[in-house]
Amino acid sequence: MKKLPFAVSIPHGGTDIPEEFVANVKASAECMKEDVDHLTREICDIPEERLRHLLSFSTSRTFVDLNRPPDAFGVDHPDGVVKRLTHLKKPVFHEFPSEQTVSRVLQRLYTPYHQKLKAVTEDPTVRLTLDCHSMSPRALPASPDELGAERPAICLGHKGGKSASLETIMTLRDIMAQVYELPVNEIAIDKPFNGGYITGAYGSPETPFIQIEFSRGFYMGDQVGHPAPSLSDREKELWAGRFSDTLEMLAKSSIFR
Repeated sequence: MKKLPFAVSIPHGGTDIPEEFVANVKASAECMKEDVDHLTREICDIPEERLRHLLSFSTSRTFVDLNRPPDAFGVDHPDGVVKRLTHLKKPVFHEFPSEQTVSRVLQRLYTPYHQKLKAVTEDPTVRLTLDCHSMSPRALPASPDELGAERPAICLGHKGGKSASLETIMTLRDIMAQVYELPVNEIAIDKPFNGGYITGAYGSPETPFIQIEFSRGFYMGDQVGHPAPSLSDREKELWAGRFSDTLEMLAKSSIFR
């Protein structure tokens, strides 16, 4: 089977806690429920053999946030690569880990993922990388949009054209509107999120990266806000099928033929 000319990164779908941090964690699952991109590994599931690269991270972003610079931790970075506070403004640790411990965890978990991302940019067969996330259906404290503001079903971020061309992101938007049966205005571009550290560090019009944010209200229904939501097998098949169809249609579009 011919591989699609794409890479997929799912950096925030995990829930594991690094062993170096376990004994020091103060925050409960309820406190961290808005920190996880719940079920993104399920709704963006596609057989690895269909892609040029598939990257998926099992560690919770509370403890290793791949979408932050590696030196963004400590007192000045409550929402850094290792969190001091959850999205609900609760302390993560009884005592923030030492710099040596943080560095050891990042070397073991953060660095290898970013090495793989760099390898993606060096692979000439990759025409586009999708960095897949989810977002709360309404803006949270410290979000770029107004607290409580209702969000679109999907947000596509391309750093205002710096991480991908306008033609590429508009093509993706139109295909997703068709596949996910959404009005085009329910798929926003760069609002409320225009991309993160990953798209900024690796993306360009020559090596395009687009960040996808699915509203959890769109695919989770009444499970929004649950600390450990789940999907039925039928729901997993439906959402994974839509994501797969999106990539299949994108590969056949004029810009990737």
